[in-house]
Amino acid sequence: SDGLLRERVAMRHQFIEAHRQIWPTRMLCRVLDCDLSLNVRPKNQGVFPSSGSGSVQATQSKELKPSAADLEAYELVKRQFGICCSHSEFLGDFYRDFTGTSPDIQKAFANTDMQAQKEALKSGLTFLIMYASGNTFAANKLDRLGQTHSRSGYNIRLQLYSIWIDSLLRTVKKHVNGFDQVAEQAWRRVLQLGVTRIQSSY
Repeated sequence: SDGLLRERVAMRHQFIEAHRQIWPTRMLCRVLDCDLSLNVRPKNQGVFPSSGSGSVQATQSKELKPSAADLEAYELVKRQFGICCSHSEFLGDFYRDFTGTSPDIQKAFANTDMQAQKEALKSGLTFLIMYASGNTFAANKLDRLGQTHSRSGYNIRLQLYSIWIDSLLRTVKKHVNGFDQVAEQAWRRVLQLGVTRIQSSY
């Protein structure tokens, strides 16, 4: 209906305004699978790779109701993520740290197109962070990511997520001056909200 369409366009505007300082509008539209007029592209394939046979359908989202503490953490993390994204070496530093934590993890990325992987990581982090604000688009993207990383997809073991978070936070600390215990707790709070949603699809 026209009302639903207007609501979706308004939500896209909200998402873009909240993240304009991190990504340019054109890139955000790509992340949202819409054109510059905010119309949804036909034959949407999503941002994240499928498990091998066509596109992955997003599940019906259960909306997150963020607490005041969640929203406070979200604002801090969003700001610091913008700082990280301004450093061209940030994503590479993360993967060097992450793959260095285990021979098995290093082996898993041996034949990976790392430039594409970095772009996917940046998209995924944006949705993980935005989810903490209660954003429905982000929730749908995390549901899709949960499917691709489930037993029937890439089969990412649940225990690897904590290693991933620890590695990410070590990298953030390298790139954000004044990264302290309060900031670390905020990042863990925000990331865990999204990670828990992804893990629920395992």
